[in-house]
Amino acid sequence: MKVGILGAMAEETEAILERFKTTRKKEIGKRVFHEGKWEGHEVVVCFSRWGKVAAASSVTTMLDLYDVDQIIFTGVAGGASPDLEVGDIVIAEHLIQHDFDASPIPTIQRYEIPLLGVSKFPVFAKEVKRAKLAADLFLQEMMSEPKNQQILKFFSPRPPQVHVGLIASGDQFIASPAKLLELRKDFPHLLCVEMEGAAVAQVCYERGIPFTVARSISDKANHEAVTDFPKFLKEVAKWYSAEIVERILKTL
Repeated sequence: MKVGILGAMAEETEAILERFKTTRKKEIGKRVFHEGKWEGHEVVVCFSRWGKVAAASSVTTMLDLYDVDQIIFTGVAGGASPDLEVGDIVIAEHLIQHDFDASPIPTIQRYEIPLLGVSKFPVFAKEVKRAKLAADLFLQEMMSEPKNQQILKFFSPRPPQVHVGLIASGDQFIASPAKLLELRKDFPHLLCVEMEGAAVAQVCYERGIPFTVARSISDKANHEAVTDFPKFLKEVAKWYSAEIVERILKTL
């Protein structure tokens, strides 16, 4: 199986690239695609850059030029649910573009993607189950180390947990309680917000390609987000992503 792996942050893809030997790399459209083998699979790894257009461009290149069979997208996200804490992991079951609105056209609902008739893009149940098992195993193994417990205590009052559900994507870094309240009003079961996942989901949905979106919660999408986000990224997120992806690959 050939697997395309994308990360929204350069730090995360750098940590992933340390896990295997790159046999070939090529720059396409200001992105570098690294090919190699990892856990018995051919892999292509790319730093997608931020935002929906960047993510859609990156995943499209992978599908068209590298003929991958499956996509894994990993990165950080802002927690939208009061049940989430920094350090938790969210596995997408559905993804929606929270900033998409063609509803002035009478036949189209808000958040619906025209011509597709879809607002929430589903993830195949098998991929959701696989990713959740990988994330559960990672947290179990990680929290057995006292040093890791100490690191995460700085960010959260409780041990990290895995959640499965709705992720919302938009070309905005959410750092406003008012904006978060507005989103939760429209999506009561929303778990987290980020800037790429639903774009990847749309491309994969249109191609019929299995995909996984796994996010680690770096902040609570409020006024403290701009402080929490870079610290979590530097100290935690980069190894979260590599460890989760590695465990997913082991079960493919």
